[in-house]
Amino acid sequence: MSKESGMRDEMSAKTRSDSFATKLSEKEKDTLYDWLQVESYADVKKKLALPRPEGFGIETHLTSLKRFFRTRTLELRREAAEELSRRTEGGEVRNFSEAAAETLEFVGYDLASGGGSAANFNDLSRWVGRTQGLDLKAGYLRVAQEHLALAKEQLALEKKKFEFNAARLALEHAAELTAIVKQPSLDDEEKIRRARERLFGPNLPE
Repeated sequence: MSKESGMRDEMSAKTRSDSFATKLSEKEKDTLYDWLQVESYADVKKKLALPRPEGFGIETHLTSLKRFFRTRTLELRREAAEELSRRTEGGEVRNFSEAAAETLEFVGYDLASGGGSAANFNDLSRWVGRTQGLDLKAGYLRVAQEHLALAKEQLALEKKKFEFNAARLALEHAAELTAIVKQPSLDDEEKIRRARERLFGPNLPE
């Protein structure tokens, strides 16, 4: 069998395995997607085969259900990204974390006022809390990095100032330093100590 023929057979098999979704309305697809989020593929496969209204009376394969779930998830993510992009242009939110936090605030209000469902609220709130905590830590890290960069710049500046002042003092005391160097009775360590005192004063820390 040729490569082209094999690809056609594979695409045909995929189309056949996914054809069950074409028998569902958009509302039924949403219901199926909800089932797949809370139940196993095997349990959903059984429920899908049940006659209406318990199921949809459709026999399918686990691989088809998995493919449907992945495809539907990508569609919803794409729609969410488009919606977020529109809201970003309006200056409402900048990213998914902010959008989730905003949604969480509304869910909390809805629950407090007596309406809405508490399903997944705790998981959502923990996720937003972790995300905001990570954002805060990232902010601290950026500040620390900025402080480190400033400290490095300050250290480089102080080093240049020290080198300039040392060179200036060496020129001012060149004759005295030359006299110290030429004293044969002094060893190298003593010469360095005296030159240091001449340039920077006595009682310097060791």
